[in-house]
Amino acid sequence: MKEGQQETKSNWQRTQFSNLIRYVPSGIYFARFKVRGKLIRQSLKTDQLTVAVIEQGKGAVGKLLTETSLASMSRPRPLPSLFGNDFWQPF
Repeated sequence: MKEGQQETKSNWQRTQFSNLIRYVPSGIYFARFKVRGKLIRQSLKTDQLTVAVIEQGKGAVGKLLTETSLASMSRPRPLPSLFGNDFWQPF
């Protein structure tokens, strides 16, 4: 290491399972995934590895992934009216 540089110690610890990380200060496990190129970390609300693996496998993360991706999608804009708003009048 060069002089004047410090080694940065991460608060995140990798696990033996893919997309599962542990936040060291609290010991809580998180699922990690990407939605539209953005990194998302979702707490599994447990500090036990076996419970975290089960929760991740249950589909709790899959449900969240679906909700997150649906929420991040932009809503389509309405098409412009060809005849203006006054063209169709109720009888």
